[in-house]
Amino acid sequence: MGFQFLHLARNPKQQAKLRANPELIPQAVEELLRFYSIVNPIRTATKDVQIGEAQIRKGECVLLSLELANFDSTEFQNPTSVDFNRGASRRHFSFSAGPHHCIGSHLARRELIIAIQEWLARVPRFEATDMDKIEIRASGVFGLENLHFKWTPSDGS
Repeated sequence: MGFQFLHLARNPKQQAKLRANPELIPQAVEELLRFYSIVNPIRTATKDVQIGEAQIRKGECVLLSLELANFDSTEFQNPTSVDFNRGASRRHFSFSAGPHHCIGSHLARRELIIAIQEWLARVPRFEATDMDKIEIRASGVFGLENLHFKWTPSDGS
């Protein structure tokens, strides 16, 4: 949620687009999930394997950077940009895939949609402040430890 709100705070045109077209929020959530994938699962090798120059031995831990697949230009046109008109494609790996697909992905999507809908309905145009004070947690699951926003209430108070 933090990366999605930070993106909207740093991109006022896209924030305005969602305010003017709230029906785009579900596909915006999918696009932001693709762009800001936060999970890097760790797996244990079940057998020895050689991948290119790398030898992975049975029992070794492997960190999977699934988020890199979300930037595959053969799957996503212009993958390094956030495009809310890309469509609500769920072909990204933000919730992993196959037997490791996150069982809570439907709940997470719904929570993100509701959070953005309710925030944009109640908070006027907002922007990020104190960008140098944002702390990013980089581990198996990336996250933001804090965010600082500012906005001016629409009634001037």
